[in-house]
Amino acid sequence: MKKLIQTLILLFLLSSTSVYSENSNNEINVSDSLSNKKENTGAFEVGIGIEERGIGKFKANFIYCFPINSNISWGIGTGLHIYNPNYFLIPLYANFRANLYADKTTPYFSVNTGYYLLSNQSYHGFLFNPAVGVSFKKSKGKSIDVGIGYDMWIIDRIYFTPFRDLVHGLTENGLFSVNLGLSF
Repeated sequence: MKKLIQTLILLFLLSSTSVYSENSNNEINVSDSLSNKKENTGAFEVGIGIEERGIGKFKANFIYCFPINSNISWGIGTGLHIYNPNYFLIPLYANFRANLYADKTTPYFSVNTGYYLLSNQSYHGFLFNPAVGVSFKKSKGKSIDVGIGYDMWIIDRIYFTPFRDLVHGLTENGLFSVNLGLSF
């Protein structure tokens, strides 16, 4: 009975590590799945934000990614976000991304969270952007990503009233976005 339980535990561990393997035949290869991590990669993403009156945002992001394994990565990113052509923001954020499979076509989930550092107005604040989509791998390490997300930002407005009182106002904004990305 003890040997049967040990054999079942060993088979479970070997089969669970093969999930992270990039082997398309689903062969169990423990050494490949545990030791071969991809090198650091990059991703470029463009998108548009949609609001009730039409397009309310244009964005371009660059993310430098650090893979944890073949399906999960984290990274740091920056870009340029233009809202209602009146103002632009430059974000600095952390990115987390999880692909569900190591196949050529796989769904993914991604989250960006960080802070808007610079703008052409005095609005700075936090950002939170979850997204879901589909990734189409073209060759080793390169893929095209198509997704939808929700871009939420909390802007800290600091301004002076005519009476020179310092006023803090937090404004929460958000809109849905359509994203197109290239990972390399």
